[in-house]
Amino acid sequence: SSRERTSSASSDGMAYVGLRGSDRIMALRWSQGRLSYVPAWGGHDGGGRSGFPDDPSADRSWRERGVSSGGGRPRHILAYGRMLVVSNETSNHLDVFGIADDGRPVARDVVSVGSPTVTLPVTVPIGEPGVAR
Repeated sequence: SSRERTSSASSDGMAYVGLRGSDRIMALRWSQGRLSYVPAWGGHDGGGRSGFPDDPSADRSWRERGVSSGGGRPRHILAYGRMLVVSNETSNHLDVFGIADDGRPVARDVVSVGSPTVTLPVTVPIGEPGVAR
């Protein structure tokens, strides 16, 4: 009898990476068990360059790839539903992005906090004693 193999690696999606030297967010597509650069936006020149160092046609600079993190030294990116929350450590704020249909982060809001390095999701049950409505 034949068995169909399944694993968590079969789920497609996006990976978002903070590039601290350029303070940008890079998106990588996860599909069929492989990561690949997203050339449809964020610095792609339309000339077929992938942005990977092993590609002879690749631009050797990542500085113009992706989108601005909105601040300095993006330490952590939390993907939460269709949003990204970026902890920009040296600019003392969190930047909140929506995610466009093509996976591109779109700036939505800024929250001032002291030197954020990590963000965790918190679920607050509505109607619990001591919780504002």
